[in-house]
Amino acid sequence: MRRHQRYDAEQIVRDSGRAAGDEPLFGPVLNIKVFDYQLDIPDVQAQTHTLATGPVNDLELALFPDVHGDLSI
Repeated sequence: MRRHQRYDAEQIVRDSGRAAGDEPLFGPVLNIKVFDYQLDIPDVQAQTHTLATGPVNDLELALFPDVHGDLSI
């Protein structure tokens, strides 16, 4: 894991001097999920589903590849 990846949101809030729950540190989020959702397990049929994307403070757009390789919102 890279060093900057270990710096989580709680530490950023604490280091910024803000109290948790004050103004958010960032606004709209664009999450482009272009990794392979296909499960390849021998003799098993499986399908993935997005169960939750987490709490949203502002606006979140998530882009997913469809069965044709195009991106869907």
